[in-house]
Amino acid sequence: MGGNDKKAEIGKNLQRLREKNNLTQLDLAEKIGVDLLQVSQWENGVNLPDTENLLKLSKLFGVSVDHLLLQNKGKEPYKEKEPFYNEKTEPSNFSRGNKITNEMNRFPFPVIPAFIYLILGFFFGLWNKGWLVFLSVPIYYIIAEGFSKKNGKIRDIYPVVLAIIYVIFGILYNVWHPLWIIFITVPLYYWLVDLINRK
Repeated sequence: MGGNDKKAEIGKNLQRLREKNNLTQLDLAEKIGVDLLQVSQWENGVNLPDTENLLKLSKLFGVSVDHLLLQNKGKEPYKEKEPFYNEKTEPSNFSRGNKITNEMNRFPFPVIPAFIYLILGFFFGLWNKGWLVFLSVPIYYIIAEGFSKKNGKIRDIYPVVLAIIYVIFGILYNVWHPLWIIFITVPLYYWLVDLINRK
């Protein structure tokens, strides 16, 4: 078999593994940190992944490097393992989570609080306090990133929400003290989340 034929066959194998794990070429490129063009060239047999990327692909798909390069033909069939990110969720759910994250990141969410701020300012004169609507921006993007996490938990949103509550109530009602005490709950929150995730 010629070199080009071998590359084409390996490319088809990579495509099969990618599709089996419900990943698009873009998903795969993002997961292993390469350009979309590189993934396309691998699958089309233009060139092969280097050693570093072969190891990443091996870990991602749960197969050996030999299996990726079709060097185990004639041997006992290699049993593919669970993909490394698939601990409690199906690959399709994980892939869907990435798509939701990408769509949310593409959506120009900051325009919405900006529009609300202008309405509050022009119609209600709340220029000084209306800016608080912009605190919704970090929460939005934390939620967006939460969909792409392998455990599906939006783990880091709690302290951000506390900080926003603290600022809002501090500015509106001047209760900086003793409201700061709510931050004592942050370590307890992380302890409970880790405890739940270990079960």
